[in-house]
Amino acid sequence: MLSIPYIVSTIIAIPSGELSDRVGRKTVGMLGLLVVILVGIIAPSVDSLAEFIAFIVVLGISVQLINAPARAFVMDIAPDKMTSEYFGVFISFVNLGLAVGPMIVGFLMKDSLSVGVTTVSYMYIVIGFIGVLIFSILKDTVHERESLCSGIKNVFTIDKIFTKGIKQYKELKSLGLLILLLTILFTITDGFIWTLEPLYYQDLNLSSTMGSLILAMFILPLIFFGLPAGYLADKYGKTKALAFGLILSGISLISFGFSNTTPGLLISACLTSVGLAFAWASVSGLITDISVNKSRGSITGVWNMSMDIGYVIGPFLGGMLAGYFNNIGNAFSALGLLLLLSITFILYKSKN
Repeated sequence: MLSIPYIVSTIIAIPSGELSDRVGRKTVGMLGLLVVILVGIIAPSVDSLAEFIAFIVVLGISVQLINAPARAFVMDIAPDKMTSEYFGVFISFVNLGLAVGPMIVGFLMKDSLSVGVTTVSYMYIVIGFIGVLIFSILKDTVHERESLCSGIKNVFTIDKIFTKGIKQYKELKSLGLLILLLTILFTITDGFIWTLEPLYYQDLNLSSTMGSLILAMFILPLIFFGLPAGYLADKYGKTKALAFGLILSGISLISFGFSNTTPGLLISACLTSVGLAFAWASVSGLITDISVNKSRGSITGVWNMSMDIGYVIGPFLGGMLAGYFNNIGNAFSALGLLLLLSITFILYKSKN
């Protein structure tokens, strides 16, 4: 059920990005936020499985309609020598929301599920209106724009619905392919961690409080190290920062799989995410550097699609590895080894 929004988001990613190239970042972003408001309005009335599935499908559409133009907008406004730094800030705030959101929802639902759902629905509506207000203030970076109706008609022509985005992305050549593969790997890692960590701490007979703290150590560094990682990537080279991030994450995740003490788990989790902060900032800066302004929406659509593919694969891969090794710790170590092996692709690219 949790994979459905990501599956929908994967399908809608390229059209959302291309639409933002045609009608403007603001228009598509505001459209996505209006869908969020709609989600907030209909959420309290959802009371069957079919309605719930329809609800999360709409939620998946709204996520991509906001995400595609937002990332393209950051790519448009980032100065040439500060692309990773700008995305470092973006990464920090995205992960801040991912950290704070579940805590707020958990607090609201601790006494009554129905009251909690209603309150969260109101939050969606309020957040949607705030987002629309923010988007309306921003100056659009797309100067030649079509009308929304014309843009939708052109984008959703059946014979070319995915063609333009993929064609634009192919122009990035081998570096673009490398970025796609690494992005899928990073989001696989994210989905993998969120799925298996709650099971791992139970296997180790740790308290739920300690399990939550370990999970927090996987996300807090992404909040606090996004900006410094981006700054260092711009200053010393994005490829070097990317390799450093993969080495640090890989070794730390291997260590996490073999750790059976609380300090070891906390330190390994923290260092894993510090490395991922460097990797994410570097990859984001690289794709901004090699993309063309007028087609960044389409390119972002393909890039976002690769992210969602990883989020869909991650939980399944985690379960399969844990089953294969009959040990959750070994599954984490295997993923860490995969991160280390991915460095060979970077070395190959740097020599060619």
